[in-house]
This record gives sequence, C-alpha cells and structure tokens, in this order.
Amino acid sequence: MNISTKFSEIDFLTDLTKATTTVSIDLNIVGNISTQGIVNVKGKVEGDIRSDKIVIETGGLVEGSIYANELVIFGKFHGKIQADKVEIASSGLVEGELIYQRLTIDDGAYLDVSFQKKL
Repeated sequence: MNISTKFSEIDFLTDLTKATTTVSIDLNIVGNISTQGIVNVKGKVEGDIRSDKIVIETGGLVEGSIYANELVIFGKFHGKIQADKVEIASSGLVEGELIYQRLTIDDGAYLDVSFQKKL
C-alpha cells in the first residue's frame, strides 16, 4: 500500500533512505519495537513502538505506547501516543492518550482520547 500523508509529499513507505520493519497480517508481536526507520503494522503489536515513522494499516492493531515523529493510523490503536505529527484516517480507531504537535483527523475516524498539544 502506498501511503503519502498530508504532512509530506513523500511516500514514506517507499523511502529507500530508511529501513522498513513490517509486522505482517499474520504476525502477533508481544514486546517492544525500537528502530530509527519506518514501522508498518499490518498485524498486531502488544507493546511499545519507538520509531521515526509509523503506519498502522487497516486491519492492524497496536496496544501499548507509540513514540514517533510521524504517525498515520488507518487501523486500531489503544494506549498512549506521543508524536510530532499524527494523522488519523476515516477508518482509524484510537482510544487512550494523544500527545501531539500537529494533528489531522479525517471525517469518520473514531476517537476516545485525552488530547494534549505539545508546545
């Protein structure tokens, strides 16, 4: 899936300058992920993710905490998000705590969160 965000004209899943870690559809990770590259979640992660850029795709689920510069959510997230740029697509579901600098929410997205804007 090609994903270009409203924050960048660059399709960061095909950005060859960064390594991409993919959690495939049939994969369930219990534990933490930490990388300086890109994390693409199509399966399930129960734990924390620390990365420069993260995409939770439709069908993907993360339960834990996310620390990122850029986060795009098409799937489901439960927990705490701390990111500079957050984009939640119309198919996205987010529950928990959201700490951000820039936020875009598409019409139809589901949110049950406490918001805190970083200064």
